[in-house]
Amino acid sequence: MATNSDATWEIVDGVQRLSTIAHFVGELNLLSAINRKTPLKIAELEKLSTLNDLSFAELPKSMQLMFMTRPIRVTVLNDKSDLNVRFDLFERLNTGGVLLTNQEIRNCIYRGPFNESLRKISALDSFKKVVKLRESDSKNGTAEEYALRYFAYLNNYKNFEHSVKGFLNDYMKENSSRPLSNAQINLCKKTLSALADAFPEGLKRGKATITSANLFEALSVGTALAIEEGINPDCGKLQRLIKDQKLKTLSTAGTNNKRMVTGRIELVRDFLR
Repeated sequence: MATNSDATWEIVDGVQRLSTIAHFVGELNLLSAINRKTPLKIAELEKLSTLNDLSFAELPKSMQLMFMTRPIRVTVLNDKSDLNVRFDLFERLNTGGVLLTNQEIRNCIYRGPFNESLRKISALDSFKKVVKLRESDSKNGTAEEYALRYFAYLNNYKNFEHSVKGFLNDYMKENSSRPLSNAQINLCKKTLSALADAFPEGLKRGKATITSANLFEALSVGTALAIEEGINPDCGKLQRLIKDQKLKTLSTAGTNNKRMVTGRIELVRDFLR
């Protein structure tokens, strides 16, 4: 748990486990809190097979009492109000069978209007048309991270250093309480529309089947900067950029440093001028 400024506790790690206990106990207020209608039942016990198919309410009263009075160990973070500290802790605790992505952790730590705005952007048809992801990445926050990259680099790329994770964390932390403005949303939609027209099969290079994060970042942010200058992006120019050798050099592996990030974004912007 982490202590909030109003003295309430917030779950940093263990939401699924606590929700499962609430789902099993099945009291109406608990079920309502986790958006479930009926309680869980016991299944697949080998040694205590007579308990299979029983709900908590159907257990002997003595067993219910034993279950409800068992202690649960809770670690509480006091004086750890900094959200980036919580991110680091969550990342260290993230050792389960199915590991969370960085964006899934951000979705937990930096909740708020900005996070909801990212979800809406990543759900746009034009976004899905442009950004092609692996099937395994379709529900793990990767799409929202691409949307986050667009806004973070568009508004702050000149301050990028070396850590993409830290850069995105800082931007999300600073903006978590503010939803996207209409102007920001409209610019993003114009950018995605231009890219969707130029790349109807998705923004990909060569024989790739997915959209490179660096390529998306360069094309989307560079195009948005050009639109802000009053330029109407040309489909032919956008398509030629994919084959541009200099852009390829600036956006392939190992190019996440300030010079490369600034270079690829401004190359696209200037090419569209």
